[in-house]
Amino acid sequence: MFTKRVISVYVGSFSLMVLGAVFQLPLLILVSTVPLFISFLSLLFSLEQIMFSSNIKVERVLSERFIVEGGFLTVKLEVSNCKNKLLKKFFLNDEFPSDSLTLVEGKLPVKVETNDLGEVKAEYVLKGRREGTFTIGPIYFSFQDKLGFFRFSREIKNFSFVTVLPRVSELKKVFVGEREKRYFWIGPYTLKSKGLSTDYYSSREFQPGDDLRFIDWKATARLGKPIIKEFEARTGRVLVIIIDTGESMAGEKLNYLKKAVLFLASQAIRNGDLIGIIIPTVSGVLLPRETSTYIKPGSTLNHFYAILKTSFLLQCFGKPDFLKAIEFLGKKIKTPAKVLLISDLEDFAEKKVYEALKKAVSMGYNPVVVSPSTYLFKKPGQVFPDVDNFCVVSTLHVIEEERERRKRNISKLKSLGVDVYEVGPGDFLPMMFKAYHVMKVK
Repeated sequence: MFTKRVISVYVGSFSLMVLGAVFQLPLLILVSTVPLFISFLSLLFSLEQIMFSSNIKVERVLSERFIVEGGFLTVKLEVSNCKNKLLKKFFLNDEFPSDSLTLVEGKLPVKVETNDLGEVKAEYVLKGRREGTFTIGPIYFSFQDKLGFFRFSREIKNFSFVTVLPRVSELKKVFVGEREKRYFWIGPYTLKSKGLSTDYYSSREFQPGDDLRFIDWKATARLGKPIIKEFEARTGRVLVIIIDTGESMAGEKLNYLKKAVLFLASQAIRNGDLIGIIIPTVSGVLLPRETSTYIKPGSTLNHFYAILKTSFLLQCFGKPDFLKAIEFLGKKIKTPAKVLLISDLEDFAEKKVYEALKKAVSMGYNPVVVSPSTYLFKKPGQVFPDVDNFCVVSTLHVIEEERERRKRNISKLKSLGVDVYEVGPGDFLPMMFKAYHVMKVK
């Protein structure tokens, strides 16, 4: 509340007062009281400003809720109800994690000067330094009197959340090794042929039986005979990735899964394929607040960023129902599609994995499973937390039982004609692309 200036004034005034009392100089004592009296008047004048400042409202507006790592975010502070002759200048300071977001334009605290309209705006620009979801706020409102004797501030509990998404190019450097490159760039599969789409293929003379909707009226008027347009057929496949977000997928498995899905989506879109995402929940497919659990197949850049956003926000909980997800898919997509299920195959019965894939096979989806093995994603210290021999033997017994159970489940899936690829951290991505390649050529 007290500034260094008023503290210096008080020290000087009391020093003069002591000197006046010691040397019995009434004039010096009187002079020493003048700064104290002025500071008291300034304090009284500021009290009215303090009462008025409680009515001022400050709102934060973000230009984007999601930015890519290295991208920029514009933050606007909108101040309303500040039309008052007493309070002409004040400061706004916005808190944010400096290790994750960097201020690249503007200055904090922001100096705000009011106008006759009573509404002012201030802005600054942040740069995302690393991926994650971060909180911006609270806002601190402060001002000081004209003499600079007193500073008053209050906290405005206004919080905003911004998500910094990873850059695919950076992920590639970390995630793709030399031995994975053979599956990384699979050649394009789209071939031009006549069919129905929005892409022009050629024009020809109208023949009986042709659809009148495709007559090129301009060419018809120019040539004096009916001309019909032909369009390219879409030969790209429809690929739907069903992601297991059960509690057993938490940790490193989920981190690798996110990156693998991004790379596969990027390659599928490059190849002209339509790629979609389904994230089953305990009750099938829902629409939670932050992200959609279903992204319909598409192949645009905006579609890729929707997949990027959704996969980045994935969280693990419960035991999702895959059978309801397949039934949901059957209602949404009527054309033949390829289904890629990413699951660790734990809680096999509760997740209805077998029933779901049996249903998918009967619907002609030709499903493929990529299954991360839990123990391959654990460090030795996590697998054997205790050095006691009995604990080690017990852990090995549990691992062996889990392995046998996993073999039985995979055998059941293979009996349906479903390809299952077991993966660890080192071959997650190449096996994903191998599964994609197998689905493409089937």
